[in-house]
Amino acid sequence: MPTTFLSEAERLRYQQLPPVVPESALRQHGQLSEADQHLVRGQRRDVNRLGCAVQLVVLRVFAHLPERWWTQVPAALLDFVAAQLPVDAGVFAAYGQREATVYEHFQQVLLHLGWRRWQPLLDTPVLETWLLERALAHDQERVLLELACQRLRQQQLVRPSVVELERLIGSLVERAHTETYRRLAPVLTPAVEAQLDALLVVGDPERRTRHGWLLQPPTRSTPATIRATLDKLRFLRALGAGEWNLAALHPNRQKRLAGLARHRSNQALQRLAPAKRYPLLLAFGREMLLELTDLVLKMADE
Repeated sequence: MPTTFLSEAERLRYQQLPPVVPESALRQHGQLSEADQHLVRGQRRDVNRLGCAVQLVVLRVFAHLPERWWTQVPAALLDFVAAQLPVDAGVFAAYGQREATVYEHFQQVLLHLGWRRWQPLLDTPVLETWLLERALAHDQERVLLELACQRLRQQQLVRPSVVELERLIGSLVERAHTETYRRLAPVLTPAVEAQLDALLVVGDPERRTRHGWLLQPPTRSTPATIRATLDKLRFLRALGAGEWNLAALHPNRQKRLAGLARHRSNQALQRLAPAKRYPLLLAFGREMLLELTDLVLKMADE
C-alpha cells in the first residue's frame, strides 16, 4: 500500500515556510520586474499592494503556498519586497484578515506568472510516468521527493501537499519493482529463475549456499585463491551470467539491486516475492561475474 516516509520534523519543513531565506534566492526570484510592479500597483491600499507582491515572490521562491502562509513570511523576504514598492513593511500585519482578498491575489499572481494549481486527475498520471523512470534509477524516497518538487517548479505547477506527494512516491517505489521485473522478463525464463533459486540452497559439505560462496572474498593472492576465484567464474559462466542482458535497466538500478542481494541473508532473499527476488539475484550474478573477472586479472598481475 502507498505509505508516507518522512518524519514529522521533515514533513513540517515541507508544510511551512522556512524562517530564513537565502539572499541568493531573493536576488534570483525576489526582484520585482516592471510587469510585476504593474500588477501590484493595480491593488487598492498599501496592505494589498504589499500582500500581492509578497505572495508573488513567495510563490517564485518556494513554488508553493502553505496554509495561512502570510503568517510565516521570513522577515528578510518581507523587507526585501516592501523596499521595492516602497511601502512600510509593518502594514503587512493586516494582510490575511480577508482570505477572499488573499485568494483573489493568488488567482491574479498565477495568471501573471503563467503558473497553475495542481490538478490531481490531470497531473498525477503525468508526474507518475516521469517519476517512475527516476525511481528505476534512484528508489530512495527522499531523492524522488526532491526530484518531484524540482519537476513541478519547472512545469510551473504550484506544489500540492507534501502528504499527497509522499503517497504518490510510496506507491511508485512498489511499481518500480514491478516494472523492473517486467523489463527483465525476457531474461527471466523458468530455467533461469530455477538457477537463481538454487543460489540460495545449501549445497556443499561446508553448509554454504552458492550465494554465500560467491561472496566469500579471497584472503590473499595465491595460486589456491586464484583457482578458487576461477571456479566461481566458471560457475557463473555455466549459469549463463555472461549472456544475461540487463540493458533494459538503468546502471544505477543494476548496482542498487546487486547491492541489496549482497547484503541480505539467504533467508531474507528467499522470503521476497519472486518479482523482487529474481531481479536482485540476476543483478548480483551479473555484477559478481564482472567483479571476479577483474579480480582474477589483478591477482594474475601481482
